[in-house]
Amino acid sequence: MIDTAIPLATGEYLGRVVRREVVAGAVLADTQYLPHATLALHQHQTVSFFLIAGATFNARCGSAHDQLSPGSATMHLPGAVHGGTFGGSAPSGFNVELTPEWTKRWDVDVGSLGPSTTFNPSDSGLPRVLGRLRREHRAQDFARELAIQGLLAELVVLLTRVQHPTTPGRARLGLEVARAVEILRADSPLPEWFDVARLVGVPPAELSRAFRVHVGCAPAAYLRRARLDAAARALTTTSEPLARVALNAGYYDQAHFSRAFRAAFAMTPSAYRKACRDA
Repeated sequence: MIDTAIPLATGEYLGRVVRREVVAGAVLADTQYLPHATLALHQHQTVSFFLIAGATFNARCGSAHDQLSPGSATMHLPGAVHGGTFGGSAPSGFNVELTPEWTKRWDVDVGSLGPSTTFNPSDSGLPRVLGRLRREHRAQDFARELAIQGLLAELVVLLTRVQHPTTPGRARLGLEVARAVEILRADSPLPEWFDVARLVGVPPAELSRAFRVHVGCAPAAYLRRARLDAAARALTTTSEPLARVALNAGYYDQAHFSRAFRAAFAMTPSAYRKACRDA
């Protein structure tokens, strides 16, 4: 007997979609499911990733079964038949679909990959990248789209390594990374990551990897810290209201700015301003 798979359109999922958006040609979506839900066999039209959260998941990929713990992930090529059953009372997931526009834009070839692959949290960087993508998907600051683009570039790196594990990348891109830093720190409107890569003449995935090597963090994390450092200087050298300082730092919500500032400097903006003036 041949199982019939449900064909899903791009951006369509079997669970309840909590939040969905399209960034740089990739679809990102948080989904929730009923306790111990079973996902019928289905197939996507695009390259798709699924991060498992809140429960175990007995994944079925073709005729194979794999028991996956929370924090694991699956990847499926277009048309790959898959499904499964959650083992807990509060299952949820995070979906990423790479549209043809995405694969063309980022110059990645997925044709040599297997139809379905599972990734445990302990043996692959892919679940960690998906987890960071999920956090940025939920973020509300100015750098979230840049962060998402950079993490999508990391997905390119991971896919490339799966296909060509022995292919070395360019280790020395110090000048290009320095130019990228200049672009990110400029006062002009925040560019998209592939535009930064185009300006410095390096493929987006390669530049993202080199940036992490040379700078020690992702581009968006660097930019957030640079903006917070500028905010700290403004607090000590100007009398601008906190709302204006937050806006200049790229935060449209003052409460979100205060949380980010406190995480970076171990005190609120108002306390930081008072402490510096009293010193």
